[in-house]
Amino acid sequence: MRREALMVLAFGIVLTIAATALAHERAQQHDRQRLADRAERLGDALRDELGRPLEVLRAVPSFFAANDGVPSRAAFGVFVRDALARHQGIAALEWVPFVRDADRDALGLAITEQASDGTMQPRARDALYAPLLYAEPPDGIAFGYDLMSEPVRRASVLQARELGQPVGSRRLRLVEDPEGVFSLAVYLAVYEGGARPDAIANREARALGLAIALFRLRPLLEPLVAPVVREHVELALIDPDAPEDLRVLYETAPGVASDVTSFSREVEIPFAERSFRLVARPGAGFGGARTDTLVVLVVGLVLSVLLAWGASGIARVRALEDEVRSARRLGRYVLERKLGEGGTGVVYLAKHAMMKRPTAIKILRGADRERAARFEREVQMASRLVHPNTVQVWDYGRTPSGELYYAMEHVDGLPLDLVVREEGALPPGRVVRIVRAIAEALDEAHALGIVHRDVKPANAMIAVRAGTPDAVKVLDFGLGKMLGAELTDGAAFSHEGTMIGTPVYMAPEQISAPDRIDARADLYAVGALAYHLLTGTPPFVGETPLAVATMQLRAEVEPPSQRLGRALPAELEALVMRLLEKDRARRIASARALIEAIDALGGVVPFGDDAARAWWASRGEALRAKMVAEQAAGGGAVDVDVERRVA
Repeated sequence: MRREALMVLAFGIVLTIAATALAHERAQQHDRQRLADRAERLGDALRDELGRPLEVLRAVPSFFAANDGVPSRAAFGVFVRDALARHQGIAALEWVPFVRDADRDALGLAITEQASDGTMQPRARDALYAPLLYAEPPDGIAFGYDLMSEPVRRASVLQARELGQPVGSRRLRLVEDPEGVFSLAVYLAVYEGGARPDAIANREARALGLAIALFRLRPLLEPLVAPVVREHVELALIDPDAPEDLRVLYETAPGVASDVTSFSREVEIPFAERSFRLVARPGAGFGGARTDTLVVLVVGLVLSVLLAWGASGIARVRALEDEVRSARRLGRYVLERKLGEGGTGVVYLAKHAMMKRPTAIKILRGADRERAARFEREVQMASRLVHPNTVQVWDYGRTPSGELYYAMEHVDGLPLDLVVREEGALPPGRVVRIVRAIAEALDEAHALGIVHRDVKPANAMIAVRAGTPDAVKVLDFGLGKMLGAELTDGAAFSHEGTMIGTPVYMAPEQISAPDRIDARADLYAVGALAYHLLTGTPPFVGETPLAVATMQLRAEVEPPSQRLGRALPAELEALVMRLLEKDRARRIASARALIEAIDALGGVVPFGDDAARAWWASRGEALRAKMVAEQAAGGGAVDVDVERRVA
C-alpha cells in the first residue's frame, strides 16, 4: 500500500508541477498580449500626433505660393503663430533661404558661422549659403546663421533640396531645455510656384529655401504615454539608424532603450523620411504571479481542456465585407463611406492617402452665400479649439466645383442620441460624467468667445480612446457664434425661413433674441441634454419645431424624477432644473461654474471606468458595429480633384 501511496503522491506532485508550469506560461502569454496591445495603441496615437505638425510644415509651400514667393517677416509670423498655438509640440518654425555668393551682399543680413569658442563670426566665402532669415518665436542670436557651415546640417539641407520631401535631423538639445529633453528638426524645401519639380536637376535651380519645424519631444509625448505609464509600462522612443550616443529620443525610465528583453515589444513609428522605434517593456507592478496552488491547478487543467478542444478542429470563420464602390478621393484623402448628414453638410469617413490616418471629411453641398459663410466660419472657429473633449480640425479646401470641405479628427464612437434611443434613461452617475466632460469642452470655447448654439445629444459622442471608456467628444460648431461679432445669422430663422438650431435644446433667449445670446444659452442646452439622458426624453416634445419653440418660451419644465417615474438624486435634479431656468440670470453663470457645481454634488453613485468598460464590452461595441453597418449601406465613391486652401 505504501508503494501505491507514493505513486499517487508522485503523480500528484508531477501533475501540480505541470499545471503550475502551464498556468505560468499562460499568464506570461496574457501579459505579453496586454503589453503588445498597449504598445500598438500608443504607436497609433504617436503616428497621429507626429503627423499633425508635419501637416503644418507641408502647408508652407502653399502659403508661399499664395504670396507669390517669399512672404514678409510679418506675414510669416502671423501664419506661424497660429500653427504654434494649435500644435504645442512645435517649438519653432523657421525660414532659411538659399543665397548664392553673388547675392550675399544684397541680402542685407550678416551671414555667420560658429567659431571654435562658440561665438558667432562672419561666414567664410562659399558658393551657396542657407542663413536663418525668419524664426517664430524670434531667435536674435541665430539670425543669419548659415546651416551650410556645419557638415552634418549641410548634408541634410542638400538632401531636403534634392528630395522635395520632409527630411528629419538627428536628435538635438535646445539650450533652454534640461538634460535628457531632446528635440528634432525637420527640413522641407520650398520651390518657385509651390510645387516640387519632377526632375531632380530642376529642383536645385528652382529651390527658394527651406521651411524648418523644430519639435520638442517631451511636451509632445508625455500626454500620450501617461495612461500607459500608469499601467506600469516603461517606454522609450529611439532612432535606430542614429549613432549610439544619439539613439535615445525619449525614455520614461533610464535604460529602457538599451535593456531590451524577450518580453519587450517594439513598434515602428514613421516620421518624415525616417522610421523611429517605440520600445515598451513591463515595469515593476506589471502583471502578477499566481500563488494559490489549487487555483493554479484548476486554471491549468481548464485551460488545457479548452486549448485541446480548440485545437481539435473547431474553426472560426469571419465574413469579409466586399467593397461595392471605389473610394472617393479628395486631394490627399480617400473617402470610404458616408457617416451621416446634418444641417451644414455631409460627413464621410476617409483616410489620409499616405499616412493612412482615419479622418472625417465634411462637405458642404449646394450652398448659397449665407451657408458658405457659416461653413467657413465653422472651420475658423473649430480650428482654434484644442481641448481633448472637442473634435480637432486638421485641413480645409475646395473641390473644383467650389464645394467647401474640411478634414477633422474621426471619433470611432457613438452619438448620445443613439445611445439613449437604444438604452433609454442612463444612470445618474454616467450622466454626471458625460455632462462634466461636455462642460470642459465648452469652458475652452467660451473662454475664446465662442458659443456653440447647437449643443444636443447628436452633437456629442462617447468612445473608448487610449484605453479610457466613455471619453466624450463635442462636435459640429457649425452654428457657433463669436460673442460680440456682427454675423449674418443673428436671428432665430435663416433667410429661407428655416429655424437655426434645434428647438428641443434651444434656450428661450436664443428663440426670442438670438442676437443677444451669450454662453448661458449653451448651459441651457446642456441642461436639456442632461434631462434627456436622465429621463430618455427631452424636456419638451411637440408636433412641429414651432410648437416646441413656443413651449421653450412659455411652458414650465416637468421635474426629471416626475417624468421618469422614480426618484433621482435631489442635488442633481436641482442642478438640471437650475440650468433650465428661462431667466438666464438665474442659471449657472459659466461652464467653469457648472464643473465646480458638478464636483460638489452629493448623493450620486459614481459611474467609474470599470462600469463604463463593462458597458462597452456588453453593449457599446455591438451598438457601434450596428451603426457602422447602417452607415456602410449608404456609402458611395467617385474620384474628384481638389484645390487645396490654407486657412
